[in-house]
Amino acid sequence: MSGFNQLLLGGGLKQSIVDDINSNKDTVQRITDYVQKGQGKHQAYERLANFTDFWGPRISGSKVLEDSITDMMNILRSENLDNVDGEPVKVPDWRRGTEWATMVSPREQDFEILALGSSVGTQNETGGTLEAEIIVVTSFEELESMNDADVLGKIVVFNQGWDGYGHGKPYRDLGASAAAKKGAAAALIQSVADFTLYTPHTGQQVYQDNTAQIPVACITIEDAEFLNRMSHRGPVKLQLHMEAVTYPEKDSYNIIAEIIGSEYPDQVVVIGAHIDSWDVGMGVMDDGGGVFITLQAMTILKRLGLTPKRTLRLVLWTAEEEGLIGAKAYFEAHKNESDNFVIVMESDGGTFTPRGIGFSGTDDARMMIEAVMKLLSDFTQGTGVGESGSSPDTGEWEAIGVPVGNLWNANENYFYYHHTHADSMTMMDADVLDLCTIVWTSAAYVFANTDQRIPREGESIGGTTALVPNCISITLAFCLMILLKSRHDL
Repeated sequence: MSGFNQLLLGGGLKQSIVDDINSNKDTVQRITDYVQKGQGKHQAYERLANFTDFWGPRISGSKVLEDSITDMMNILRSENLDNVDGEPVKVPDWRRGTEWATMVSPREQDFEILALGSSVGTQNETGGTLEAEIIVVTSFEELESMNDADVLGKIVVFNQGWDGYGHGKPYRDLGASAAAKKGAAAALIQSVADFTLYTPHTGQQVYQDNTAQIPVACITIEDAEFLNRMSHRGPVKLQLHMEAVTYPEKDSYNIIAEIIGSEYPDQVVVIGAHIDSWDVGMGVMDDGGGVFITLQAMTILKRLGLTPKRTLRLVLWTAEEEGLIGAKAYFEAHKNESDNFVIVMESDGGTFTPRGIGFSGTDDARMMIEAVMKLLSDFTQGTGVGESGSSPDTGEWEAIGVPVGNLWNANENYFYYHHTHADSMTMMDADVLDLCTIVWTSAAYVFANTDQRIPREGESIGGTTALVPNCISITLAFCLMILLKSRHDL
């Protein structure tokens, strides 16, 4: 076949690369059959249920988290994986304790609250309950425009509304410090979510340097809107009780396990998730689903005797919820090996119906990922490749040019459950989790098994021009057809 035709096939990939990718078709079918018809059917769901039902929420610094990490390492060893180990990490140890909020004027009404991670409590020299009037704002700008005297000693309620997670998260992260700078005694944040059935959502907050640390909690969307309406009618006074406290750091571990590659053992494909969770719910969606499709990927390949050419490495990060603590430690420990990291993938966006693999990297690399995902067209949407492969625990790898990926899935309802008591097995579907397992396992295997590694900036595919613009390709192909026809007519 001519070089011209090689360039056109596979959307710009050399035919040899396309053939190499397609040689994995039978293996993908074996993985699919194992999950849908064999011993792997609903295995991810059952293992996830056993783990989360037994251990429950796994917050950073807790004995439960560390015991669950030990349990997971024992599971990995029982599957005869290579190099199962825990890499030590120092992690925060924060506890929310007893907490409640009540409106005491103009009438009595109790509210559901969830303190935000690292918040201080309301304990002081006069007792453990704060009583103060509220002031409701819809934005940082509105708060900043107010006179300090009008905010001094009050509880600031942020009723910021929903315009995507990126809009709401800064209020959760920095609302307390913004209120403290104006002299507030505490802050309450409307839960960062697009749906509510009177469900508060927790999350991490960050105190800014040289700013007073005041108590901060999330309240439901319903209560934020209620307080906003009430405040327009006259003064509103709340009592706030929070026993949150931070203890000295504890020892934790990132979990590592591998299947050593048969031909390129120094080259590594990383698949991972975070094993910790918040202290509400069971940590099933966030991020138990990601943990167990990653465990299943390693389990399935090992049980089927499938060893990829590159090393496949499982990483389960600790203390993600408190600020990517485990991910940052892992990056610092391994960044000097980045040239050998072919792709780093994390599933931390839910395990709803899969659409494919989200990917961030060069256009050449995306072309290769799309060719791989054609093997999974029965389980994906469109090209099978999402616009972004970014994920919390892989951000530092992406920043230095390592290709990154995630599980692209139909997670439009993600924030129904995110950081709430509703994050439980009830929201998980066994059949859908199997589909996620097939996509995650198969993609990871093929990425690790092709002779051509996924290229990054400055690398071409197979040493050839990777992509010809479509208009030029079509024009050249048309001209070639005319030429061949003319020769035939002669």
